[in-house]
Amino acid sequence: MERILVTIDLRQTDEAQPIRPGSVSGSWDALYRAFQLAGRIQAHVFVLVVQEGQGMMDAAQAPLSQNAIHKRLSLMIEQARLNGTTVEYHIAYGPYERELIRFVREKRITHIIFGLPETAVSASALNVSLQSIRKAVSCNIEVVRHKTS
Repeated sequence: MERILVTIDLRQTDEAQPIRPGSVSGSWDALYRAFQLAGRIQAHVFVLVVQEGQGMMDAAQAPLSQNAIHKRLSLMIEQARLNGTTVEYHIAYGPYERELIRFVREKRITHIIFGLPETAVSASALNVSLQSIRKAVSCNIEVVRHKTS
């Protein structure tokens, strides 16, 4: 069975210039793609949120924008589960790439879906980050972009 991972890096807000995959704005598209793909191929979806802090105490003191993100994420996961998709939701605290790589190895992820941020980013910085992740994991990596009409 395929095991799909979507990551959200809460340290990359829409106000900051995102330089690696996992930005909040691009993750909604990646999550939508993961749920659509999982429905077709009967895959298991994992959502990994990486945020600042050391644990539950810090998470309780998170900014309101992060609480809104968690609420939106919870609603999307609930809808996917109602549609028959198996979804696991995890929160990690630490450096984004290290947590992502650790999670891929622990959960035997077979497919990662990243969403490109909607704002302009440095293509070279984003590519460097993707290449370092690609070298460290042995699974498929898909990058999706927001479709404009």
